[in-house]
Amino acid sequence: MRSLPSWAPRLVERWPPVTPSVDVAAVLADRLGLPAGSCVPVWSARAQARSTVHFLGTADRPGLCRWVVKQPRTNWTQDDVASPLAAAREFAGLLRLAGHFTARGGPARVPTPVALLPELEGFATAYVPGPAVSDLLHTRSVLSPAALLDGVGRAAVFLRGLHELEALPARTLDLAQEAGRVRVRLQQRLAPAGLPVPPAVARTLAAVPSRTVTTCQVWLHGDCTPANVLLPEGRTVVGIDIDLQGTGAPEEDLARFVAFTTGSVPFLVDAVLPERLRLHRPLVGRFLECYGSGVCAPVFELRLLQQLAGRWLRLRQLARLHGRPALLPLRLQTVDAQLQSLLLASARRLARATWT
Repeated sequence: MRSLPSWAPRLVERWPPVTPSVDVAAVLADRLGLPAGSCVPVWSARAQARSTVHFLGTADRPGLCRWVVKQPRTNWTQDDVASPLAAAREFAGLLRLAGHFTARGGPARVPTPVALLPELEGFATAYVPGPAVSDLLHTRSVLSPAALLDGVGRAAVFLRGLHELEALPARTLDLAQEAGRVRVRLQQRLAPAGLPVPPAVARTLAAVPSRTVTTCQVWLHGDCTPANVLLPEGRTVVGIDIDLQGTGAPEEDLARFVAFTTGSVPFLVDAVLPERLRLHRPLVGRFLECYGSGVCAPVFELRLLQQLAGRWLRLRQLARLHGRPALLPLRLQTVDAQLQSLLLASARRLARATWT
């Protein structure tokens, strides 16, 4: 069994390998009507928090991955995203999305559905070779951001296509009331960790004027992060791990992607740069430009503030998991400076958007 190739998403390399208790390759071969023994594992199965993933190919070409079998872990819980769907429901959603993107045309798509595998509580799709947007979030992007900006733009194109799945009734909300709810949520999330809501953020939220805005409603990705957008060769962009569990404003998906992207290593330096030179600014601009019209700027910033607060807590948690405890204070200080900088930048944009 081979190791992962250089072009496989690096995130997969960090997932621990597991030994399946069932012959997944045999089950898939039987479902596809292939001879016994013709379907083989290409790389070790990998366990992540929300699912176990198997990479399979054929015995005559053992180095070529053709299928992925995913087994969702429906008992997994997380405070900022819904628990995974059962395999049958996720596969049904994937079939719907595949038909939608095929009819729509363009570069955006989802992995090709292959088969539901009830005996495994999983399903199979065609393998998509290529990196994820998260693979572009490295320090080299600071000096050469072209590839990252292109990947972020392609991710926005995918989200736009996803959000056009079905026209849903629009919803109105009062910005002042929504800002008040966001302020309470930030306090509720940050206070248990001993983190204050930055005073400038609190003041901005308190000053948001009462104004009614209308937001369209869409089927949401549910966990739109840079790791869930793949970039095959050419201009194709592929979204994965879409659950279609809920509807809401498109700004919810947009804000989650931006929070996970800007709250990463290449943007650590933003905390000490003047605002006009901060690296996250062109990235956010490219992302929203490529998504296109219909984004309500105040709603986007309100959703982004909530996502950034969650990202702040998660990054502090990850900092504590690293070795070398003597460096923990420095790690926490770096995370705090970066996320406070992003929160303040979002608050400034919110202030401009609500008073123009």
